[in-house]
Amino acid sequence: MSNVGKVFNLSGGGGSGSPKMESLTIATPPNKTVYKSGETFDPTGMVVVANYGEGLMANVTGYTVSPSVLTDGVSEVVITYTEGRITKTATVAVTVKKVLVSIAITTQPTKTVYQYQESLDPTGMVVTAGYGYGLTSDVTGYSVSPQVLTDGVTEVVITYTEGRITKTASVPVTVQKVLVSIAVTNNPFKMVYHYLEEFAPAGMVVTAKFSDDSTEEVSGYTYPKTAFSTLGSRPVEIGYTYEGVTKTASLNVTVNPIEVAVPVQNGVLTYDGTGKTPSWTGYDPSKMTISGTTNGVNAGSYSARFNLSYGYQFPGGLDEATVEWIIDRAVIASLPVQNNVL
Repeated sequence: MSNVGKVFNLSGGGGSGSPKMESLTIATPPNKTVYKSGETFDPTGMVVVANYGEGLMANVTGYTVSPSVLTDGVSEVVITYTEGRITKTATVAVTVKKVLVSIAITTQPTKTVYQYQESLDPTGMVVTAGYGYGLTSDVTGYSVSPQVLTDGVTEVVITYTEGRITKTASVPVTVQKVLVSIAVTNNPFKMVYHYLEEFAPAGMVVTAKFSDDSTEEVSGYTYPKTAFSTLGSRPVEIGYTYEGVTKTASLNVTVNPIEVAVPVQNGVLTYDGTGKTPSWTGYDPSKMTISGTTNGVNAGSYSARFNLSYGYQFPGGLDEATVEWIIDRAVIASLPVQNNVL
């Protein structure tokens, strides 16, 4: 190194008697070798030496650096020095760290319309980090806020952090109100029914309540269309569906038995020595059964008993009745008379 710093006549790029530069060496690396993306190379502390052979060398300046602005992916800086017509290069190893500048939603998520209290579904969403100078990278590991979407929310904030730098972007969303409950706010005109009648909703008002605290009188509700087959106070379930959510409310009505008349003997039966069975007015085998004495031969009074099926009643609320029926005596047209002389 005894020749370092000596001054030579280098003009002419290697003319007669001038030493020719054979190589370029970084004798001392720069103080700074770690950069953030976008920073400019800093040569402070760097010593560049031109080598001329036979141990001759000289510290040089006036070199160029490439690239001068360091970006992601750069691992070395090329130092270029020219003397006359001779150009030599050397390299300086550097480390370039990306610096987060921004994030953007470069592809919106597949789903942007939600119901109350659903969570953001990021499927299909692409979040891209920007590092300046056109450098970008798709990233994951972001957070979302709010996590649960409620009424009034119009966007979800996406937050991403690299190192100590945090950036945000937003995703527009639509939050639809959700059906919370329904209530019968006005009873139907008819609240008392007979056995085997069907529910009649005329006059009924059904009001829906939604997640945004709004209410609305609704139609299109459902109710059972089967006949009442049980007596007493009976619940009627009213259902309503909005955007896939179904809610129900219960309405109690009264179901009474059907009143039927007690059967009576139809026509007159007269004794003639043969068996007699009365016919009945009001007897319906689909609503009642008959037992007791239901046929006879001799003139007289007999008792038949009628038992009603479930859902029916006789006047007075009775479910059975005993009815008298009669076979009349035969009528002789005239009294017998003697038909000979004794």
